[in-house]
Amino acid sequence: MTDLPERPSYFRYAFANLYNLSLLGGAAVAAAATDDWAVAAIAGGLEVIWLAIGADTAPFRRWVDRQHRKELNTAAKERRRVRILALPDQRDRERAIDLIEAHILMGKELEKNEHWTAELVGDEYSRLESLLDAFVELAEAVARFDRYLQQSDPNKLRKDIARQKQLASVPGGDPETTALATRNVDLLEKRATTLVELGRLVERTRAQMSVIENTFNLLRDQIVSLKPPQDIKGQLDEIVAGVDAVRAVLADGDLASTAVAPPLEESAPAPNPRQRVR
Repeated sequence: MTDLPERPSYFRYAFANLYNLSLLGGAAVAAAATDDWAVAAIAGGLEVIWLAIGADTAPFRRWVDRQHRKELNTAAKERRRVRILALPDQRDRERAIDLIEAHILMGKELEKNEHWTAELVGDEYSRLESLLDAFVELAEAVARFDRYLQQSDPNKLRKDIARQKQLASVPGGDPETTALATRNVDLLEKRATTLVELGRLVERTRAQMSVIENTFNLLRDQIVSLKPPQDIKGQLDEIVAGVDAVRAVLADGDLASTAVAPPLEESAPAPNPRQRVR
């Protein structure tokens, strides 16, 4: 899907809207049917005036802004739908779909309770939409780090550390081999620390996802039960701050998962010259 620009093209909307195209088409058909091309000429002149003047009027621009916002929202929802379907974890997909259904339900219930409109429907209800995207974003990050952690074998890593320490401590060993083994120990221990930190990051991210999920469910329950939500702005401010904090840590986690180099076993002389180095 082609991304829409943030600002609309008023000229495009002025020309390519159903009413304008219908009038132009009708004038062309009438001119052809009556063989009176003056009709087409008049229609063309009016079209030029409309595009030059009408498209720049304030009422028309307000109409275009509303239509463009609808198109942007539709495009954003479609992108979110594609991202949700691409999540590898079925449970996360189901949770995201449940949140969307809760959001839709809240919107329908709020339409029935006009006295809540000023409290939630405006800016705060729009912020719930952004939290849906945040939930999907966090789910994508969890899937990425889970995949990375599954590719790492902690037991093998511990054995590699022990083996490299043994190489580094051989009495009278080759100095170059000892130096490389020492370097490998340092790298492997950093990898082990990174894996532990990534595991904690996954737990923290999932906890933040649960905060978003539970907040949505609480708001839905309060609205359906006709109980006005309390301090909705404060709750959303707190969630947004938490999501931003997790995003910052996730960015560091992405760097950590790629910055640690693999061990340099291939550089150290192997005890068996025929042994295959992987």
